[in-house]
Amino acid sequence: HDVLAWCLGTLMMFSVASNAHAADVINSNFSQSADGFQYADDSFLQTAHPAYASGNYTATGGATGGGLETRVGGIDRVAISNGMSGGWSRTFNLAQADTVTVSVRYRLFHTLNFEPDECSEALLAIDSTLHGQAGQRYLHRFCGSPQIIDLDSGWQMFSFQTQLPAGQHTLTIGGFLNGKTTEREEATIWFDDVRVSIPGGTLQETICNDTIDNDSDTFTDCADSDCNGQNSCEFGTELSCSDGIDNDADAATDCSDSDCALSPACQPQTEAICNDLTDNDLDTHTDCADDDCDGIGSCEFQTELSCNDAFDNDADGVFDCSDSDCAAAPNCQQTGQVVFSATFDQNAEGFSYLDDAFMQTAHPAYESGVHAPGLGMQGAGLLLQIGGVDGSQITNGMSGAWVRTFTLSQPQTVRVSFAYRHFFTLNFEPDECGEVVVAVDGALQGQAPNQYVQRYCGVPAQIDQDTGWQTFSFDLALSAGQHLLQIGSYLN
Repeated sequence: HDVLAWCLGTLMMFSVASNAHAADVINSNFSQSADGFQYADDSFLQTAHPAYASGNYTATGGATGGGLETRVGGIDRVAISNGMSGGWSRTFNLAQADTVTVSVRYRLFHTLNFEPDECSEALLAIDSTLHGQAGQRYLHRFCGSPQIIDLDSGWQMFSFQTQLPAGQHTLTIGGFLNGKTTEREEATIWFDDVRVSIPGGTLQETICNDTIDNDSDTFTDCADSDCNGQNSCEFGTELSCSDGIDNDADAATDCSDSDCALSPACQPQTEAICNDLTDNDLDTHTDCADDDCDGIGSCEFQTELSCNDAFDNDADGVFDCSDSDCAAAPNCQQTGQVVFSATFDQNAEGFSYLDDAFMQTAHPAYESGVHAPGLGMQGAGLLLQIGGVDGSQITNGMSGAWVRTFTLSQPQTVRVSFAYRHFFTLNFEPDECGEVVVAVDGALQGQAPNQYVQRYCGVPAQIDQDTGWQTFSFDLALSAGQHLLQIGSYLN
């Protein structure tokens, strides 16, 4: 840098190589703690709902290692339409008026349950003045998606410069949610690598894994000597083989680096899960159709080895008694006619949906059923949803069922079999229970001695519960004439 100095009244010019780094007012990577940041409810936009905001330091919540977490919304079914917020704050002092550079990593996660007019935001403020992407007050914003999917920004980097007067200032980072109606509507915002600096001299490579040449010296991340031993930048070897970073700055990353040849993360991939309908190893073969799955789980070798597991073991498009491999299986010998069989691949196949089908319930607004392509065990299926909707408390039950009539020409014993899956969200209390139920002519059938097929109640650990796909069958003696089959769910 060229430095001009007045000396003894004579103008003199010196060429000076400066090694001074920018002065860091705040430089927090949260590797051990919140590093002086303090959490407070209702930190933004004059919100006043502290029960619906929380903050925690988490040792694994950052982009790398620890980070700061803010949650807004959720909790219960109370509808809130005037906003919730929470934020982490830290003060800093400037000896004189100066321009500061602020940089931060953030991630915003917005659950699938929100309506399109319910929006969450990742926010940053200095002295209560919000700073965001060009023309906006926020770093990132999500609103409910018509596709009903979780929205995740992934880790993002944001930086800006602003002029501040001398004295004490407060930096606040956190989140805001404009409204929610159920306990499942919650947004989470994480922060990491927060830096406030006063430019001066030569800048330092402040963040060593953002693929940016922060100090404009032509060296980026681990290739810059500023990063030696920092974050994920090791010396001389690719110490981590799954972080997406060239740790030893040799232009080869993770499994592309010969240092990682023996790492478990770099071994040839196989079809890791054989019943998730996903091509895990991207070889165009999925689950049992992939040779990797031969003999694993429910994937047998070239034949339908099990004829009563409701699974296409040999991946030929048919399963159990529908597969010619099972022609000789005892349970596939037809001693009578098939009254009806439904796969639901194209439509509901004669079934129709009915609210309040069981236990004399009377809450149709909290029950629904649709034919659902892609949500069956294989292909389409019938879907029921019970509960949810709003913040109302219901204690006398809700139910729904898919129903179909069938006719017998003479008295006989029939076998009813079907596949089901029960998903029970984490928000229920221990005395709130959901059941898979089936009835013929109004008489409930179930796993002896119960009158239900399967049951979940809320658990103290507050975790989602999921049976995965299961099968159930029962035999029942019926008279000649018309009968009604009901398959559905009950929530107390």
